[in-house]
Amino acid sequence: MKRRQRSEILARSPEGFAQGLAQVVSQKYPVSLIQTPQPVLVMVKQRESGRNSLFYLGEVLLTEAKVTVAGSIGLGFIQDDDEDRAERRALDLAIIDAAYNAQLPECAAWDEMLQAQSILIDQALALEQGRIRQSAVSFQTMDK
Repeated sequence: MKRRQRSEILARSPEGFAQGLAQVVSQKYPVSLIQTPQPVLVMVKQRESGRNSLFYLGEVLLTEAKVTVAGSIGLGFIQDDDEDRAERRALDLAIIDAAYNAQLPECAAWDEMLQAQSILIDQALALEQGRIRQSAVSFQTMDK
């Protein structure tokens, strides 16, 4: 599983899911904090399809954390309005990222768990989209 896909699943998963994985690492390996979780502004790039050129859509407020586990650096970014929750989640994501970068043996079992979580996230998204479609209104004009 690629880092981007893993990060997206962890960011969309319930809070306890990433926290549980991070605790497994924290209990077995020393975790060194490089950068405490703090808010950062990140420019959002968007590709314009007609000209295939990049432009900046705007800024988004994220919480970022950096740690080391077993000599490997891990980064965690999360977008969340609740500052305390964002700090905890960014730290959890950084610990998990460092564990994967260090190729810890625990990570082998996590891939299946992440795939299962991805399916649950997709099902919840499909259910929400179905509810939204039920309330959609079709506006059509009638010309004589």
